[in-house]
Amino acid sequence: MMIETELHKRPNISVNEWEIELLRALSGGRDAAIEHLGSISEHVRVKIVNSADPSETESMFHEGLRRLVGRWQWRPIANLRETAMMLDLLYEFIPPGGGTKTIELLREWPPGDAELDDGAASKTDVRLLALDVLSKYFLMPKDRSSERRAYATLLHDFVMRQQYTAHALARLLEIHSVTTKEMRVVLENRSLVADVVHEIVEFQSVTAVQREELDQERQD
Repeated sequence: MMIETELHKRPNISVNEWEIELLRALSGGRDAAIEHLGSISEHVRVKIVNSADPSETESMFHEGLRRLVGRWQWRPIANLRETAMMLDLLYEFIPPGGGTKTIELLREWPPGDAELDDGAASKTDVRLLALDVLSKYFLMPKDRSSERRAYATLLHDFVMRQQYTAHALARLLEIHSVTTKEMRVVLENRSLVADVVHEIVEFQSVTAVQREELDQERQD
């Protein structure tokens, strides 16, 4: 296998170029690459790794994503796929402001179908992707910010939606915001208890892996 030298590396990508690249990808201009790699976040990682200075390029990417998030306007009904890709970027890279933007998305999302048929074996529930994003932004039970309170309020609303009940209850338990009434609903339904426990275990497994990866990055 040929080892890639600096001569084969691509130029670093500036902040403005990252904004343009992300917008192009979100609008469908990088569909072939994203389909090949599996996600827009992997597309980003490949471009970073293949740059002349990955560390500098990654720094430029995070700033470009932060700027993009700051002025992003959701279009969930007009373009579910675009929404799903943006949520993937928020979930994987956690840019500042992404939590607030995602709360706005779920608050304003009209009733109706939120499933994206992207050719996979099963459809993707984009609302659930948004809830997963928020779980990354508001992990700490002692967080008392207004955004964290808005997140808890949103979860209380989702408890009442059958397909999201287990997820919402699991997150409320983790951030110590579940109500007595909600706990009673859980305890009176054995099937729901199992679903909530599964949600908690699955989420903790994912975050444990992510913490290990972060620790490894710091050591490197």
